[in-house]
Amino acid sequence: MIWKFPFDIKKIKNVLILTEGGQGIGYGHITRNIGLIHYLKEFGLDINFFVRGENLNEVFFEGENFISVDWLSEIENIKIYDNTLVFIDSYFAGLEIYRIIFNKTKTLVIYDDYKRLDYEAGYILNPVADENFYSDKLSVLSGEEFIFLRKAFWNAMIKKRDGRVKNILITLGGNPEKKLLFSVASEVKQRFSDVNIKVVSDFIDEVGVEFTGFCDSMKMVELMNWADVAISAGGQTLHELYKMNVPTFMLKTAENQEYNMRFYEKRGFKGLKNIEIIYNYEFL
Repeated sequence: MIWKFPFDIKKIKNVLILTEGGQGIGYGHITRNIGLIHYLKEFGLDINFFVRGENLNEVFFEGENFISVDWLSEIENIKIYDNTLVFIDSYFAGLEIYRIIFNKTKTLVIYDDYKRLDYEAGYILNPVADENFYSDKLSVLSGEEFIFLRKAFWNAMIKKRDGRVKNILITLGGNPEKKLLFSVASEVKQRFSDVNIKVVSDFIDEVGVEFTGFCDSMKMVELMNWADVAISAGGQTLHELYKMNVPTFMLKTAENQEYNMRFYEKRGFKGLKNIEIIYNYEFL
């Protein structure tokens, strides 16, 4: 599905995407913007991807070019014109950054997961926002048509499941809290010793499960089709698990995931506030 732009795409000369990720931040912003880049390429647009962060793992970039720069401090030096489409996906940008960009181009799209700021202008992009979540003075882009998935998921074959659970996939994001990951993996292994368990992470400790390392989207499609059940954090991966029709337990690992989780809880996923709930569920 191609996004229906709320502005005339023919008048757009180029696109800038400004985001952050890596050590201490995670990769949710990056993976959803890789999905965005894949969509924008369908229009033949020239795209510049600026990423602020340290120790960036290139597996999450799917081979797409990016510029590693602290764009928050360099914003005045980044070339933005009145026919530039700018996306900002940030938990650190202040209102002044948005003002500077909006004064240069009115086609500013702001990713927002939880009404982080009192935004003044631009298009707010929040596909899971409830009605009336934002002021009616703002242009809000919400709904499933604004969920960007990486290209590998667009036409992926989806496994037919028979209800039996032999394979469990654990994925808690690209920068998981290692104590939590170890706790979840070891507890699931202890309680469900006769199932296969794969954890999307680099190796952290010997707990009798397979650590796959961090994966690109092609590998994630493969892993999701392998899984009968998933345990996932509440970020971007939920969109992919829903697309792949994987029964999923959601584990909130950050406050900004709350609205994503509510969105999918209404669609049949199991929303969890406490990891212990998982162990009261009859898998088999």
